[in-house]
Amino acid sequence: MLVRLDTGWIVARRIGAVTAPGRNASLFPYDNRWMRHWWDRARNQLGFANDEHFVPYICRHTCASRLVQCGVPINVVKEWMGHKSIKMTMRYTHLAPSNLMAAAAALEDA
Repeated sequence: MLVRLDTGWIVARRIGAVTAPGRNASLFPYDNRWMRHWWDRARNQLGFANDEHFVPYICRHTCASRLVQCGVPINVVKEWMGHKSIKMTMRYTHLAPSNLMAAAAALEDA
């Protein structure tokens, strides 16, 4: 069984409704052994056991990319991903050229 994320808790944490102990506490306060154990288990179940390029960052990148491609506002993607700066999130905007077309159309219709 893959690990299920408690998205309600993640959202609450992002908006400050839940605070973790300590100023610099992690969103996912687990150690490397715990993470490695569950990551390897998930990779095996998904059939990527021997794929050295299938790393946690890829899943995070895919999440941000898909949010942008689905038209989620960039400031919402920033908060969801936990980016400190909008500049980091802006790296994904090239994936949604249709948003630029919609903006241009809105200006023309105004």
